[in-house]
Amino acid sequence: MNINTKSRYGLRMMVELAADHSGWPVTIGHLAKRLELSVKYLECIASVLRDAGVLRSHRGVGGGYSLRRRPEEISIGELLWILEGTVLSLPCMDEPAACSREAICPTVEVWRELRQFVEDRLNSITLADLVARHNNRARKKTRKKAFA
Repeated sequence: MNINTKSRYGLRMMVELAADHSGWPVTIGHLAKRLELSVKYLECIASVLRDAGVLRSHRGVGGGYSLRRRPEEISIGELLWILEGTVLSLPCMDEPAACSREAICPTVEVWRELRQFVEDRLNSITLADLVARHNNRARKKTRKKAFA
């Protein structure tokens, strides 16, 4: 299992948009600066997410991107599927005919169970959950600094 850069950056971008879920569009330039990422790379990621229906693009002055749905309605699993495809990929699971040993393989069921477990877990975590986790971590760091 390997999560690519596009997925990691796309997830960070979506969490940033979810944290600022004011309904107002956020420019790619602003997102790039906040996330310390390339504008061009974020534009490519945003285009994929827009085409998949999770982002809305706004043109013109004051334009940018906003979430198409509420943060509670967008799961990490959905985003990774859009950006990555399947999270755990093996030829015997993706195309059983690709492996002549699939019918007698002693490990294929373990891989299928692992894939299902990972997908279920990722689908159970929403953007709202990640924003809450991030806010909790930030509060703990602030408290530690205050008592240091």
